[in-house]
Amino acid sequence: RKVLEHTTHTLLVGESATTFAQSMGFINEDLSTTASQALHSDWLARNCQPNYWRNVIPDPSKYCGPYKPPGILKQDIPIHKETEDDRGHDTIGDSPIPGAGAYADDTAGAAAATGNGDILMRFLPSYQAVEYMRRGEDPTIACQKVISRIQKHF
Repeated sequence: RKVLEHTTHTLLVGESATTFAQSMGFINEDLSTTASQALHSDWLARNCQPNYWRNVIPDPSKYCGPYKPPGILKQDIPIHKETEDDRGHDTIGDSPIPGAGAYADDTAGAAAATGNGDILMRFLPSYQAVEYMRRGEDPTIACQKVISRIQKHF
């Protein structure tokens, strides 16, 4: 609520979120309980089990990962490079919010968006474009409709 009332953002995460919360008067405290610590200790003692990985290496019944499919080539080159422009936006389609940066449905199509993340989270343009395509819209028309919806407010 404080983020919405006191910033132009929709979501804050990481260390900046902690700093912001403290500046708003929230107390930084450890929320671990005896029960949660016991669950964690039990999980560690069982070699990170139970887990639901299958058909991966290393063997999930013996190791805690990280896992990958057998035969996958090692990739040392990052898939994308994050850069910062003078407006501070640095991602293209890899938003952690489904429907904002990217969305796909194998029965309708897929879409990706870039721009101001706060606006993308409010309108979920990738999701909306796919929904228009599900209703039979041409991808170009679907994108134009999404942009029109956003332009009504921004």
